Order: sequence, then C-alpha cells, then structure tokens
Amino acid sequence: MRIGIIGNDRGIDKKLLWIHLAEGGLYHGSHIEELDEIHISYHSNGKKNIKWKYIDESRSDPLGRGMPLNQFRGLRHIGNHIIARKTLNKIYDSSKKKRYDEIFNINLDKYDEDYIGISVFLAEPNSSIVDDKIESLEGDYYIIKSTTPWILINVYPTTLPNKIPN
Repeated sequence: MRIGIIGNDRGIDKKLLWIHLAEGGLYHGSHIEELDEIHISYHSNGKKNIKWKYIDESRSDPLGRGMPLNQFRGLRHIGNHIIARKTLNKIYDSSKKKRYDEIFNINLDKYDEDYIGISVFLAEPNSSIVDDKIESLEGDYYIIKSTTPWILINVYPTTLPNKIPN
C-alpha cells in the first residue's frame, strides 16, 4: 500500500511525505531537491533504520528495535519530518497522485509558522490509546485504518524545527 501526504501551498500540490507498507515493513520519507531523499524504515521484524541521500552521498544508521509488526500493541512514534516553508518551492510538484492507494491532502496556507512538522505513529487497531493521542495533537491528523497496525499521521505547524510530539 502506498500513501501520499500532499500539501497544497498557494494552489500548488507538493508531495510532503510518502509512506509505503509492504511485506518487509513500513517505510516513510520525504524528497526535497537539495536533500535528495530521507526515509525511515520500520521492518516487519521490528528493526528500525534511517537512510538519507544528499547529492552523491548516502548514509544509513540503525535506530534500534521495536515490536515486530505482526505483534504490535499500543502506540509508538516512529518518525518525524520537518519541512521549512521556504523550501516548499524546491519540493517536487505532486502530479503523480495516481501512484497512491490513499492520499491525505492538507492546506498549508492556513499555517503561518516557518516550519511544517509531520509525525508518523504506529497504532494498535481499535485501541482507546489512539483516541487519547488524537485529543493531544496540534494541527491535522489522518488515520489509515486499512493497515495493521494502523498508521497515524500528524501534520502541524511549528516555529522550531526540533519540536516533536511524543
């Protein structure tokens, strides 16, 4: 399953984040012109990694271990992406929406802050912990319930690039 987080900035759709859930695990990332790509993976066995490519260099670092996806319980923050508003013009236009099984559209014009944060969580299906988390979130959220575990996405304005919801 492929999911796109599309931000509309002054009438132009921009791909802010992509999520891919496959047999091997969950992968999510952003793609900005100068920073070719960054993505975070949560493999089906619980292994977590971050990988980025910058121009001609690439690097991968382990992020530890979590629960295997088929045994997932509770709610866990698995990654955060911060996008500076001034770089939105460098993000590729999202003209290939048909590549996604699900799309979350967000109007970025309503945010005045310098940064847009996107947090990705895994959530146990039908758990009350999801409702509790939603009540504490700023900005917009989207729950993908067609996967196990569920995927909770929070898009929010922020003034500091290091403000990450727990």
